[in-house]
Amino acid sequence: MDKKEITRQLQEASNWIFVVSKESDEPHITSMLEGIENAINNLSMDAIEVEPMYIYTDEELSVQGYDIEGMRIEFEKKLDCIIKNAGL
Repeated sequence: MDKKEITRQLQEASNWIFVVSKESDEPHITSMLEGIENAINNLSMDAIEVEPMYIYTDEELSVQGYDIEGMRIEFEKKLDCIIKNAGL
């Protein structure tokens, strides 16, 4: 099953939950729908996002520059996770 098929099935499940739960305002249903939406968004991404990391000096926490090595390590971890989950 590819990402498009998984995304389609998640969207169908989300729509069904929304229709069935229209009459109730349960917080767990809202939380479930948000989780499905987050999963759909993550599956739809075509880029690996890495948070910016900075190198700080001890003096008043002023920024000295980007921590390129830390960002590379985070990128490689995310890439490895994607490869493992894709079955490659």
